[in-house]
Amino acid sequence: MSKIIFSIDSACDIPQSKMDEHNIYNISYKITMGNDVFTDRVDIDPQKIYDFVAKTKKLPKTSAVNTQEMLEFFKGIREKEGDVPIIHTVIGKNFSLTYQNAVEAAKQLENVYIIDSSSLSSGIALLVLYAIEDIYAAGETDAKVIADKMQKKAYQGTGGVQASFVLDTLEFLHKGGRCSGLARFGANLLKIKPTIAVKNGKMDSVDKMRGRQSDVILKYIDKLMAEYGDKIDKRRAFVTHTLSDEGLETAALEKVNGLGFEEVIHQIAGCTITTHCGKNTLGLLFLLKDE
Repeated sequence: MSKIIFSIDSACDIPQSKMDEHNIYNISYKITMGNDVFTDRVDIDPQKIYDFVAKTKKLPKTSAVNTQEMLEFFKGIREKEGDVPIIHTVIGKNFSLTYQNAVEAAKQLENVYIIDSSSLSSGIALLVLYAIEDIYAAGETDAKVIADKMQKKAYQGTGGVQASFVLDTLEFLHKGGRCSGLARFGANLLKIKPTIAVKNGKMDSVDKMRGRQSDVILKYIDKLMAEYGDKIDKRRAFVTHTLSDEGLETAALEKVNGLGFEEVIHQIAGCTITTHCGKNTLGLLFLLKDE
């Protein structure tokens, strides 16, 4: 089979074991905290982000991967792997300039295909694994054909990727300018836990539940199962969460393990996602059957 290299950015929350198994390359975002600049997946962990916010009351800044960095990344892959096609999947273009920068870099090379995941976190991982396992491993060796099928899946709406999550607090979104102080105050006062879903490449608040985060998460899972029902592709699900209070994800994992998925992946979100979501955020992510 002709070799094709798949690559991602660090907004994709995927197990290292899957990256090793499929030889997936990663390019990391930079995270600035005060005067210090860190590289996601390399020299920073989520606890450092929590400590920084608690100490400074400020949010770290994440930087889009620029065009030159992208170009050097692609050239580095070619130096190691030979003159092979590259399919690079990035965080949704509405969330970052990284997509456009990757497109500009790809114009300077041949056979580099950029996929707008229209998603984030493990939603990206689901799309990449779909391409590798359902298309490439099945015998398709034309990188453009694979890229076109990936992009169609990403944009397919009800037949694509279900990516959503429940926030425990609006503090990080507020500090990042994504919600008002009044909304944050009201949510905290009423113990409201918003559910954020990625739809049409944008994040929308789709539900607001009250109570303890551990209880709300179980209700959230039930609502997803009721909403999507037999549309769900039961081959794989991600239970992805930011670094959380001990045991928060335990009940969620136990529940999802009983829902009939062939594989349930427990994934802790990286620093790029953590910076925008904050502590105790948890999501259930899965593919939907083709329309």
